[in-house]
Amino acid sequence: YSLSDKPGWNYVTLNKILYEGDADNHLVVELFGEEIDLLSANDELDHYKREHRGPLDDWVGLYEPADEGSTDPEAMSNWRISYSIEKI
Repeated sequence: YSLSDKPGWNYVTLNKILYEGDADNHLVVELFGEEIDLLSANDELDHYKREHRGPLDDWVGLYEPADEGSTDPEAMSNWRISYSIEKI
């Protein structure tokens, strides 16, 4: 994905299924990112990891920045993510 160097201006919608199958009572969402630079060393983005445990109905829903206050795990210092967990 080609992005600009302007912080806050870059939005990428992947619209991809990351996992499809039985999760029973445990699911880990873990994402890594890297900013690829042409003239300098690449920058590794903050590591994202969130564990969902317990009954599936407790963690079905939308996870996005700022829905859990100032310590929201989806609002990292150099990127933000949003995703949904659906029960099929």
